[in-house]
Amino acid sequence: MTPRTVTHAEFEIERVYPVPRERVFAAFADRQLKERWFATPPDWADVEHSLDFRVGGVETNQGRPPGGQLHRFEARYQDIVDNERIVYAYDLLLDFSASRCRWPRSSSSPTVPAPG
Repeated sequence: MTPRTVTHAEFEIERVYPVPRERVFAAFADRQLKERWFATPPDWADVEHSLDFRVGGVETNQGRPPGGQLHRFEARYQDIVDNERIVYAYDLLLDFSASRCRWPRSSSSPTVPAPG
């Protein structure tokens, strides 16, 4: 039997923002707002952004560093509860047009807890 070379794990990142929960949710749901913080670095070629923010919808973001390979983020929304929860699974792809190299699939579920 071949030994496994991949270890699966979970981790959690918690962030607290000093703004109303509706504003945090909107930063994920509104394409123009999201592009302000989830965008390619300033020196990269910005290739594509799309956001279909609904259950089953797809989000893409791709760019290329100067002289470098194309990087692509592809997400599919699994569950959305307004102002409470967003669940999506995503792939990070490197130079996908040539080799379709995929990073391991990840799942993210930002939640906006009730006040108090």
